[in-house]
Amino acid sequence: MANPPLINTARPLWDDDDTWYIVNPTVFGNKLNAPSESNVPKIASVASASLFNKDTSENIEKKDQGVSSCAKTSLSNSRSLSQAVSKASNFIEFGAIVKKAKEDISFFGGRHIYVEGYAGSVDIEILAARTIALIVGNYEFTEEERVIGKEIKPIIDTLFKNNYSRKVTNLLTRVCLAVRDFFRNVAIIFGGLFCGSIGLRYCWMYGNERDSFKYYTISQYHKVFGKTPSTLPDMMRYNRPDRWFVK
Repeated sequence: MANPPLINTARPLWDDDDTWYIVNPTVFGNKLNAPSESNVPKIASVASASLFNKDTSENIEKKDQGVSSCAKTSLSNSRSLSQAVSKASNFIEFGAIVKKAKEDISFFGGRHIYVEGYAGSVDIEILAARTIALIVGNYEFTEEERVIGKEIKPIIDTLFKNNYSRKVTNLLTRVCLAVRDFFRNVAIIFGGLFCGSIGLRYCWMYGNERDSFKYYTISQYHKVFGKTPSTLPDMMRYNRPDRWFVK
């Protein structure tokens, strides 16, 4: 089986506030100009006594626990989406984000993803990039990760499809979108011709990594099915373990 082209490992991506990212399949999500700690919301302390009723120390402790719980929820909800995606270390964590993701186009033509409960947005290609990064880092998935991986693949496909077919009525947004898409396509063409690399969206749509959840390494095949494969590997690639396809 022919090897798919490599991913451009130094491709600039933007979110809707035009923050630069450097995407790498192995080390992902290094964000420049990250927000400072001062942006994290502060939770005010609660008085130890009610205006109308005098609380016992036990009730005060319960109130403090409740405030602590609210504080954790608030901090969680204000977490940066880009940080959440880059820090997701497995498909169980990552899948929870992808399943709530929605696509949009910003005023200045940025194709981006946002998720309710997280601050900010990320470039539309980030989800595919992180999926590939998690796959390349570990080809021996748990059965739970395989199920989630098979579920998020069509979700990412749908996000791409809906975003690129979205109708834009604002004239300025249409112009900005056309310019940014032009440079995306230039990166694909020249990357393929001169660098042996292609755009991430193209790699996601036509590469083999997206189907990795259907393949088993020889050690996992033996562990799951209790026998050694009787055929040659269905996927053999340089610097990748041999893998066998299982429906």
